[in-house]
Order: sequence, then structure tokens, then C-alpha cells
Amino acid sequence: MASYQKLCNELKIEVWEKAALIPGMHCFMMFVDRQSDAMPENDINIQTPRIVKVVKKNQDHSAWIQRQNLFKVDATSRRVMFNLIKKPSAKAIWPQRPVRRNEGVATKAWIFCDWDMVCIRFVGIITPTWARPMSNEEVYRDIKGVSLEFDTPDRAPPFQCRCQPRTHSNTRYCPVLLDKFITYFPDLKKLYFITKLTKEELDLPARLQMANKRGRDGNFKQEDLGRPRMTRKGAVEQNFKDTWAMFRDIAKREKLASYEDMRFIYYEVRDEDFAISNRHDEIFNHWYELTSIWADQKLEPNLGHKVNEVELGLLVQFDQGKAKTSEAVSPRKIKQPTSLKSKLAKRPK
Repeated sequence: MASYQKLCNELKIEVWEKAALIPGMHCFMMFVDRQSDAMPENDINIQTPRIVKVVKKNQDHSAWIQRQNLFKVDATSRRVMFNLIKKPSAKAIWPQRPVRRNEGVATKAWIFCDWDMVCIRFVGIITPTWARPMSNEEVYRDIKGVSLEFDTPDRAPPFQCRCQPRTHSNTRYCPVLLDKFITYFPDLKKLYFITKLTKEELDLPARLQMANKRGRDGNFKQEDLGRPRMTRKGAVEQNFKDTWAMFRDIAKREKLASYEDMRFIYYEVRDEDFAISNRHDEIFNHWYELTSIWADQKLEPNLGHKVNEVELGLLVQFDQGKAKTSEAVSPRKIKQPTSLKSKLAKRPK
């Protein structure tokens, strides 16, 4: 902070602009406010979907929280943020209610629709807008990127397929429900699905397996003599860091989407990128589930509307702290292993 105080105003403005304009991931809860719709003064044929912040603070690492802090650092950062929220792509997502007197723009969740990503955790029943139009469509306009999580262990999956008598091949994300869900976002360009990649889920490649193993005769295997020794824990750490670096390099080289929040970092991956690696079966399974979504929806009988085939994508989520701060585990330097017969020969008789 002492070095920052010595900077001129132009450099300070550049620092805060770069910090604020990093493509961010913003997580929100979404539900249809049926209690408000049922009030006598409202029309029951019109729905009011609400967006609120995540209730549990330990589960919300959204980038908009970090941007709120930029209003409070100093006068320069505050001035930069006030200038940025005047951009056409800036949008206040939450809260939608009128703010109190002691609240201002600094307490709102600001996103930039042109390069930010909104992660939605939907709760309740999904009703398409062609059946019940929205009363607050302006809230969801201009949002071009929306994402959904593959893993929702703390709540019931809202998109789980319960179609009767035939269940779709993708039971986790029902094509019928997804077709209804995307109607909430009239300007949606791409729908992403987030999968979290952990160290435990990765298969260790052969080059990172533990070396210097003995055979049945008690001697070291000949093919392992020149390989450095590495513990299994070290191999798992090294494999996780190599995988994170691989996705990062591919995203930069191919100019793919990448997003950050206060804890995680997200990289876009494509089906063709996995031809160089055979150790990501779980992500291949996710790709297989996504390929049939719109094709299955088109086969629905008595559909009554044209399917909006929004482009689908996949984001891999890494723990930003573990990926960046975990040091590469260097193999222990040991002497060339000797065979058991040589050791017995050196024993004093």
C-alpha cells in the first residue's frame, strides 16, 4: 500500500480500472415471486421472477462483492467505479427494490453485461414466458451470459428430468425445463454449465505414478531405474497444477472465455481440446450430456413453439488459491537405487 500511495493519479486510475474490468462470475438465487403475483392488485397471468443474493455468505464468492469494496478504498477507486457504472453495459442486478436513504449505488450488485457471467441457482417451479409473461423484463435484458452448476449437493436439482412416460437421456438437465428457463433472458447468447474439477477427480497419468517399485524378485524394475521418486500426495498436487496450467494456456491461446470471483477461476473448454489428453473422462461425460439437449427437445410431441437453440458451453472451475499458490512438488533427489542382491553382497559375513 505504501508503493501505491507514491503513484500518480493516472497510474492509480489504471490500476483500479484493470481490477474492476476483469471478467467476473456473479452468483445469484432466482425464484418466481408467486406470493406477490397472487396479490389482488397484480395480474395472476403475469409472473415476477426475482433475483437475490445467495443466502449463505460462505457459498457466495461473487465478483460483485469485490467491486463493492472498490467504492470504499479511496477517492480514486470510488471515482473510477462511478465512471464505470455509467457505461451502457453496466447493470445493477440486486437489489431491485428502491434503496433506503442511507443506501446508494455502492450497495448494489453491479455487473457488466458485455463480458461478465451470471451464475443462476434457481429455486422453485419454472414457468415459460410464453405462458406467463414477465412483469419485470427489464431486469433480465442485456444479460448475454448465463451459467448453471452441474453439482448442487445442498439443494434439490431444479432441472432434473421428471418427464412421463419417457425420461430424457440427460436426466440432470431436462431439455424441456431448459427450454423454459432461457425464456427469462431475452438477450441470452450462450448458456454455460459449470463443473468443478478437484484433485481427487483427476486420474494420475503414467508419468506421475510413483516410481522405483520392486518386482516379485525383490529388485527394482528396470524401466523405473531412471525415474525420480514421487509420493502419491505429491503426484496428485503436481497433476492438479499441470491440469490447471493446461486449461489456462488453452484459454489464452484460443482466446476462450475465462472468469474470476473471489475464490474460483473458470476456464471455457471445448470438445476438441481434450484430444491432447486422455485423463478427463468426467468432463467428456458432461459434453456427452450437452450434445443431445436441443435435439431431444425438438423431438417433443405437440411442442407448439420454435426451440431457441442457444449455444451451449462448458466451464471448468478451479480453486484459485490452491491452483496458484500450490508449489510444484519437486521429486526427491536420491541416489541410483541398488538391487537387493547388491545390498546382500555388501553385508559383512
